[in-house]
Amino acid sequence: MKLKDLHPPPPLRVDLSWRELYEEAAFAQRELVGDSALRSAAKERALSLGIGQGTLEDLDSNRALRPVAFALQGYWRGHDVPAEDPATLRFVDELEPQPWKNHAWRSELEPDFDNVSALYSGWQMLYVDDVLDGTGADISLKTLVLPRSERESGLEQLRAFAERQNAAWRALDEAWRPTIKLLVALQNSYWPEISGRTAVVPDRDTSQGYLRAGPDRRSIEPDVLLERLGTNQEEMLATYQFLVERGLDRDPRDGLTLLRRARPRAFHLRWRGLPRRAQDAFDAAETIRRFLVELTGEQPERVPLWPLDGRQPERASLYHRGPGAPWTPEEIKEQLLAAELYPHGVHLIGEGESEQIVVERLVEATLGPGALTDLAFYDLGGSGSATQVEPLSQAFAGYAVRCLVIVDSEGQMADYLRVAIEAGQLEGADVLLFPDSLEAANAGSAELIDLARELGRRMPDGQDPVEFELTSEELDEHHADRLSRSARKNPPGKADTLLSLVHRRTEGRLNIDKLDFVESLAEMLVKELGAVDSDGLNELKVRRPIVGFVLDRLVEALNRPRPAGVSI
Repeated sequence: MKLKDLHPPPPLRVDLSWRELYEEAAFAQRELVGDSALRSAAKERALSLGIGQGTLEDLDSNRALRPVAFALQGYWRGHDVPAEDPATLRFVDELEPQPWKNHAWRSELEPDFDNVSALYSGWQMLYVDDVLDGTGADISLKTLVLPRSERESGLEQLRAFAERQNAAWRALDEAWRPTIKLLVALQNSYWPEISGRTAVVPDRDTSQGYLRAGPDRRSIEPDVLLERLGTNQEEMLATYQFLVERGLDRDPRDGLTLLRRARPRAFHLRWRGLPRRAQDAFDAAETIRRFLVELTGEQPERVPLWPLDGRQPERASLYHRGPGAPWTPEEIKEQLLAAELYPHGVHLIGEGESEQIVVERLVEATLGPGALTDLAFYDLGGSGSATQVEPLSQAFAGYAVRCLVIVDSEGQMADYLRVAIEAGQLEGADVLLFPDSLEAANAGSAELIDLARELGRRMPDGQDPVEFELTSEELDEHHADRLSRSARKNPPGKADTLLSLVHRRTEGRLNIDKLDFVESLAEMLVKELGAVDSDGLNELKVRRPIVGFVLDRLVEALNRPRPAGVSI
């Protein structure tokens, strides 16, 4: 036999009665609703309150779920505040449960028909699931099929537990009433901002237009309202924490808890079942949070005991920013990434095809060819486009997972990028600036020469291999000479110097295409990356800056789970 574990809110003192709250127009922004509307709201939350008033009357008589009041002449909202004369209402905190026929009224249109107008607060949906759960217990089939004497003996042993559940169930409404009254006292101030809806009534002074229903939210200061309620900050904080945890307990464990909070408010009304119940609790918690922030000027503290239930990141975010606070586009992007639902990948800004070739080969070798679909490349078309880098990166960063820049220190590029980084327009870790060129920054002179020699040996079919003699010293001296004679705005890279020198040394027989040379460099880097162990990886990343940059800034951002094989 499994009994239901009912969880009422922590102790909370609220001195105001339902009548006092009603007379002060506390329901103006979230009006009382009839039993039919309550049943419909329950249905949206995958809860059933039966057909007609029978189930609700039974719950009232057992004190598990009581209305706020009964209207003795019908209830018509939207015309005045309060909606009806308080003298025509019977509030349940002033009377004991009794047959609902005692609250019946008849209209002139149907003089022979008894109407019963039971009125509820929308906040009471917070505990309807406990109300329904508490009406029974789960008994296993194994227990039911036992011989009669054994079955009765076993059930008798559980009687004390069942009686405790029954007592808790019959005290639910009373246990929740202070929390519901607190939320009603706060709803005029905060519910319009949370729900995105403001109730209005006709302007009776001018007979033209409409006015916000109820008193202005600033008409009572937070400390004055706290004193009128008769509660204190500690009790309200405990209630806030209870509601946050209640929402988390009801929200599905599908990794979308924070994304649901980020969706526009209009979508919340479309949810059904547990997500809608969770949102009820988060809305209530947000209402109290906003009051506490105004009261203290600080965000309320998180629950002191941090449950290790696998929902720590979600819990931390809810307490840090508030369970119903508005979301910025950047926060929504972060949650889409965390839920692996963000459609965009990494955007890379480079000066030409060389950077694209090397980066794509390294990504493909690390994550597989499928990852290339999440990598977009923007070709600056040379070093003369330095002024485009910052505005492009800002535009791409608005939607891309990450925007990276790989450029040479040619022309004004280095100076411009350093100024942009210092000004905070670019993130320094997202910029890879080579002092000479991509090739020279990631391979020594001897290695570059060896790559050129290998290309000479791999001549196309029908052509003899081409050999040449060239030392590192000769390459470095020739490159330094070219730099001294070149214009500062467009200095040659060492790879260009090498290919020009090889062409001259071989009398034009070996004319290496620049992109073929870059492909060879990329092949070398991929082989090194595949052969290195974990101990040598850091050394490789220092020696080959492009490898470290791709692994730390690009692969890390692209590394999402991908389909592999068949799962069952």
